[in-house]
Amino acid sequence: MIFIYVLFFLALNLMIFSFLTKKIEFNFRVQIGLIVLLVAITVLHLFKLLPELISNQHFFHLVLFSMVLFIMHFGSKLAILSMKKINPNFETHIVFSVFNFMRYYIIYVLVFVYQCISLFSPQ
Repeated sequence: MIFIYVLFFLALNLMIFSFLTKKIEFNFRVQIGLIVLLVAITVLHLFKLLPELISNQHFFHLVLFSMVLFIMHFGSKLAILSMKKINPNFETHIVFSVFNFMRYYIIYVLVFVYQCISLFSPQ
């Protein structure tokens, strides 16, 4: 049953990634399908219709961890703006490319890995 939660957090993080970075564009049907999946698993969890549930506290902790992606995304934009004020050619520097790679990909992967480790670890 843990795999249902893994699927939930994968879909949630993928939707957040798509919304914030615009690196993946889903068609309308896929977006609706992912939203229905997210809502269905949330309802099943909250009404305790899934066997071997994780606690509500653990579930909401992991959902909140996904919401931190919004804070990190917009916080990194502030860091980029401050670096542009210091060095107007910052976007041509290799550090900018590495920073963007970390902000667009690595952070999302690390959040998902944390959620998976948290789900599979004994509670």
